[in-house]
Formats: sequence, structure tokens, C-alpha cells
Amino acid sequence: MMQTVLAVALGGALGALARFGAYELLATGASQRPGAHSPWATVLVNLIGCFALGLVLGFVEARGPLDERLRAFLTIGLLGALTTFSTYSGDALRLFHEGKPGSAILYLAGSMLAGLALCALGFVLARSTVPPVPSP
Repeated sequence: MMQTVLAVALGGALGALARFGAYELLATGASQRPGAHSPWATVLVNLIGCFALGLVLGFVEARGPLDERLRAFLTIGLLGALTTFSTYSGDALRLFHEGKPGSAILYLAGSMLAGLALCALGFVLARSTVPPVPSP
């Protein structure tokens, strides 16, 4: 168990650094200030994560299960820290693969709409309860 925990931690650290690197690279390339958030960096890491998870899932489908530590390192750690969008896409693919297209579409649309609604709710709640920083 401890080896699996360490695998997740190592993968998570590497995935987070890769995400940070993509943000820095695209912020610098777009002449934004370092550390600025670029939605294109998010798209990039999400798409790379989806492709990478597809590779892992295809490998497992063709060759059988991965060692638990390697699976945890790649999927929960590395790709989980890089992007949770890959997991979202992988779960939907699994539902389609299980012959449940209605569930897959409901999962995709429901997650997207509920996530957007909750993000907006959190934004409105924070804006209405947190006092603004006074201008100098």
C-alpha cells in the first residue's frame, strides 16, 4: 500500500509540474506575465491528458491490467494532477464501451452543466461575501 501511495505522490508531483510548465510556456509565448493563466494551456493539458489516458486504457485493453503501482502512478498521480478532464473523458468512454450511451451523454452533459453552474455559484458567493481589496 505504501508503495502505491508513493507512486501516486510522485506521479502527482510530475503531473503538477507538467501543468505548471505548460502554463508558463504558453504565458511566456503569448507575451503574458509569467504565472498568468492561459485557457490555451488548459486546453493543451486536457487534450494531452485525454490522449495519454486513451493510450493507457488501450494498452490495458490489449495487454491486460497494469501493475497497481504503475497504474496509480500514471492515472491517479500523473494524469490526475495534469488534468482531471482525462478521467472525465475516460469515464465517459467506459460508459460508451459498456453499451450505455445514454448514461455517457447524461454524464458528460450533466457534469459539464453542473460544474459550470457550481463554479458560477461559487464565484457569485465569493464576490458577495468577500470584501474587495481597497485601491491604493
